[in-house]
Amino acid sequence: FVTFGLGFICCWIHAAITYKLYKEERKSMLKLTFVLQVLVSITITVSFITFVISFASYRYQKKQGYGTKERELRSVFQSASTSEWVLAIATISYVLTFIPSFRKLEFDGFNVKFKQLATNSKTNVCLRLCNCCS
Repeated sequence: FVTFGLGFICCWIHAAITYKLYKEERKSMLKLTFVLQVLVSITITVSFITFVISFASYRYQKKQGYGTKERELRSVFQSASTSEWVLAIATISYVLTFIPSFRKLEFDGFNVKFKQLATNSKTNVCLRLCNCCS
């Protein structure tokens, strides 16, 4: 639940941050990243809901003694397993949308620097996003 349940909330928050950066920077790569993040976030959300419903149905029917996962409850068990795999693959796909952002970072030991900032940007990213840093 922690990985997938809270993970899809994190995906939506990160997509909103990417959209805010796109509105400010107007870069086509950020727009493509945002669109991909929204599509993958929708897939993650639908897969999570499907997984929760089918897994709960499987557990309930198994507890009531309606059968085993090899026979009577095979379709319910397979739908839970399939949605769990789709959820895992979609989560990995979401992480791959970070590649364009990681390419803009330069690592020097423990220091992380931006390789390039926008020409009109004079402040750091945190200040531009949430105004919490000075």
